[in-house]
Amino acid sequence: MNWSTRRRGWPTGAHRRLYGNLVICPARGPALGRFPLTGSGQQGEKESENKEARAHDEIRNPRVLVGWEERSVNQIWNHRWAKGALFVLCLVPLLGLAWRWEHNQLGINRIETVARFTGDWTLRFLVGVLCITPLRRLPGQSGLIRFRRMIGLFAFFYGCLHALHYYAIDVQWNQEIIWEDVTTRRFFIAGLIGLGLMVPLAATSSRAAIKQLGGRRWQQVHRLVYLSAIAGVVHFFWQGKAALWAPIYWGIGVGVLLTYRVGYWGLDAWRRGKKLSSASLAPPR
Repeated sequence: MNWSTRRRGWPTGAHRRLYGNLVICPARGPALGRFPLTGSGQQGEKESENKEARAHDEIRNPRVLVGWEERSVNQIWNHRWAKGALFVLCLVPLLGLAWRWEHNQLGINRIETVARFTGDWTLRFLVGVLCITPLRRLPGQSGLIRFRRMIGLFAFFYGCLHALHYYAIDVQWNQEIIWEDVTTRRFFIAGLIGLGLMVPLAATSSRAAIKQLGGRRWQQVHRLVYLSAIAGVVHFFWQGKAALWAPIYWGIGVGVLLTYRVGYWGLDAWRRGKKLSSASLAPPR
């Protein structure tokens, strides 16, 4: 068999300068050099020629390189240790806070420092959950959906720590102070609403809950995460103890994510309506 680089349209010249000896095989990914001759006789030669032709077509199509990169990124998200690594990363803030508490490195008013720290991380995890949906629609990022439940549960976990710190450390279960905060302080009410909305989200995060509720109803329940994030931003803003730019930034971020979601729902509904209208106007066969 003639292994000339010009046989069967084998890439030369500009292709060689652009890709070198890189050959893209859809089944095996990138490989160097030519495909070896497989089989014996005419059958092996025919198979090799077909592989050369497929390789030439794949190199001429630049989308193959993008697809290979997408598969590579998804392999990272789908790795068996990815969830474990994320679990450890989500615990790092709490471990750092515990170390600072033990070594008295939280400042003069460490009670307020802990309250603000746990509240900030609750809001960060909530916004992280909201970011998963738009990010997973990017090329090569579909595997991010595996981490949404874990991030949401950590948001609920840090929110519970935030509330527990208030009840046990700040007011020390004093019912009079708690009742006064509930009835007079609006930021406290907003915080209770945000944490209360996360309770059904955490309770229905398992696969058994998805099967029991059904996919559509489960999605409707978990849209409460947007209301919980809004309540968290309002809770932060109404405190007014620090500069108000931080809650404003959080509010802008949540607003952008909510606008994206509403726009996506509207576009999806418009596409379904257009498809149904076109189907109804189609002439009968």
